[in-house]
Amino acid sequence: MNPGDRISTIKGIGAKTESYLARIGIYTVGDMAEHYPREYHAYDTPVSIENTEYDNRRQSGYRVIFSETPKLLKRGRTPIVSVMLHAGNASVQVVWYHSPYVRQQLKPGCTVILYGKITSKGSRRMLDHPDIYTEDQYALLQKSLQPVYGLTEGLTQNFFMKTMHSILDSGLLLPDPLPADIRRQY
Repeated sequence: MNPGDRISTIKGIGAKTESYLARIGIYTVGDMAEHYPREYHAYDTPVSIENTEYDNRRQSGYRVIFSETPKLLKRGRTPIVSVMLHAGNASVQVVWYHSPYVRQQLKPGCTVILYGKITSKGSRRMLDHPDIYTEDQYALLQKSLQPVYGLTEGLTQNFFMKTMHSILDSGLLLPDPLPADIRRQY
């Protein structure tokens, strides 16, 4: 794999994904390798939903134990998975759109970490489309900062992470942008 190779040389990137990447200026393997994250997330110790205040600027991990199987609803052709979580005096409605498979992951009695932002809609607290992690998976995420890439339609954080790993695992070396004399000096 070389920096000048078309992005479609990476396994799993076809014409459709290539067109999505072109929207954000990524045409070659080198462009992708130099597409830096816009920020990094640190995964803090998960908290209970009863110990949180509404804060739509911050994502957090929430340790929850499901007491019921989430409901599968339909709004037109859109499948919606919804469940109300209760802890102490607090309650949060959790919703996933276009993700009916989520119901298989969330059985009564299972403990998971939901990662997302609690927002307020009227008098209700909502957690829309949070990421789902086991306690072991979340513990691994807590050991490092996780990149967050700017996205466009059709691209996900998972796609960027897998593609970046593929590029790095290939042994691709990019030229260092620092001049040689500065690199030697420091």
